[in-house]
Amino acid sequence: MTSLLIILQEIASDTVKALKDPEIIGWSGILGIAMPILKTYFFADFQFLIFLGVVIMLNTISKVYVIFRDTPNEFSIKTLVNKFSDKIIKYTIALICIHVLTHFTINGEQNQFFTFVTHFFYGVFIVSETRPTLERLGIHLPEAVTEAMHKFLKKKTE
Repeated sequence: MTSLLIILQEIASDTVKALKDPEIIGWSGILGIAMPILKTYFFADFQFLIFLGVVIMLNTISKVYVIFRDTPNEFSIKTLVNKFSDKIIKYTIALICIHVLTHFTINGEQNQFFTFVTHFFYGVFIVSETRPTLERLGIHLPEAVTEAMHKFLKKKTE
C-alpha cells in the first residue's frame, strides 16, 4: 500500500513539474486562443465526434476481423491505413461543411434555414458506420431505416 502511495506522489509531482514547463504553457496558450476560433468556424460538437469515432473504430475492427477470418492472405496494413485515412478526411470535411452550413451568420444573426441538417447528417453518419458493422456480425437493419432517412431528407430539401 505504501509503495502505491509513493508511486502516486511521484506521478503527481511529475505532473506539477510538467505543467510549469514553458513549452506546455505555450501550447495551452495557443490552444486557448485557437479553440474558440475552431468552435466558431470549424466544428464544436466534440461529444458527437467521440460517438462517431467509436462507431468508425468498431466498423474498422469488424472489417479487419472478417478479412482475417475469411481471407487472411488478402489483408494489407497499407490498404487499411489508406482506406481509414480516406474515411477520416472525408468525415472531417463533411463535418466542417455541416458546421458552416448550420452556424453561419447573416448580419450578426445565426441562420435558421438549416437547423435540421446537423441532426439528419449526424444520424446518417452513425447509421452508415453502424450498419455494415452489424451486417458483418450477421445482424441486419430493416430497409425501413434507410428508406425513412431518404424520405426525411427529400421532405426537408423540398
